[in-house]
Amino acid sequence: SSMAGIKIIFGHRELLPIAIIAALIGCGGPSAKQARHGFVDPLDQADNIVIFIHGVMGGAESTWLNKKTSSFWPELMRADIELPKTNVYVVEYDSPNLKRSLNVHEIAVQTSRKLQDEGIFKKHKNIFFVTHSMGGLIAKDILVGLKEQSLFDALVRVKVVLFIATPSQGSDMARLGDLLSRNPQFGSMIHIGDNQALQQLEDSWSNLWRQKD
Repeated sequence: SSMAGIKIIFGHRELLPIAIIAALIGCGGPSAKQARHGFVDPLDQADNIVIFIHGVMGGAESTWLNKKTSSFWPELMRADIELPKTNVYVVEYDSPNLKRSLNVHEIAVQTSRKLQDEGIFKKHKNIFFVTHSMGGLIAKDILVGLKEQSLFDALVRVKVVLFIATPSQGSDMARLGDLLSRNPQFGSMIHIGDNQALQQLEDSWSNLWRQKD
């Protein structure tokens, strides 16, 4: 089946409310310039690829960078000698604290198209997603979209999705962000009981996941 090999790993979703409050009052969010995105020192021939997707109010650089050591997780992974023939790709999208931007589904469609245009689903046999916060919802939407487009050859290459603090059932604190910000991404993460779009995404993801058996 199309999902036979995928492994799902969850992290700590309770971190999201803290991140929302901190960023809205000016204690977090992406840096002014996000330069570290796209391929990281790409290999011409690579069987594997790890794709990083940041979360709400994050950025391709700010999410994965240790500011104390200046270590950038995607670069560390690309340089790891125990990961031969492995490319690394860092997704970047706009996620402002207060300004208007794309919603989760729109980001997923845009990102999926970008990944397809880059040939990622054709050039790599094994694809691994590492996602933080809302990035997990984006990854789910991307994979559901591949199924809806009948791109099963791409889907079977996805082996692992790592979710770190992904609000799969939404977050009550996202409503606060939705009230204070024009960014529709907060509305995309309102609690699932009041969020038809998130409910549909989770239903589609559950159906896709059940097909692994």
